[in-house]
Amino acid sequence: MEKNKGMMMIIVIMLAIIIVTIIGGVIFLFISMNADAPEPEIILVTQPTEVDIRIFELGDSIQTNLLPIPGGGSHFARLDGVGIGINNTNVEAADEFFQILADREVVIRDRINGILRNTTHAELTAENGRENLIETIHQALLDIFNNPIIVRVYLELVTM
Repeated sequence: MEKNKGMMMIIVIMLAIIIVTIIGGVIFLFISMNADAPEPEIILVTQPTEVDIRIFELGDSIQTNLLPIPGGGSHFARLDGVGIGINNTNVEAADEFFQILADREVVIRDRINGILRNTTHAELTAENGRENLIETIHQALLDIFNNPIIVRVYLELVTM
């Protein structure tokens, strides 16, 4: 009986070795077959994050004549509550830039006046007139300061 037990143990061990060898072979074949396949391209889709914006407000309203159109009479525009949105993620950089804006407020106001003087009443009262003016002012500020910390321009437009 002990001989049968010993023989049974040998058979069980041999079967275990055969099963482990077969499993190892299958895994090896699977890995080697996929080794030549190109790795899949991973595309990360990120949602835009909200930026912490701090607003630099220009003091008084800005008022100037608009570009006249022949036979169209004269019009003027007044901008109330003009604000420049600054990325406040880096508070120290925002503080420094606030000081730069304060020092150059006259330049900013002059540039906005120039933009308004070269704009017609029809352009401002068009469907996207306000948005176009905001984008023009934003781009002008980016050109003046050459700093992407300026993220938005805010204003209330009154034309007459």
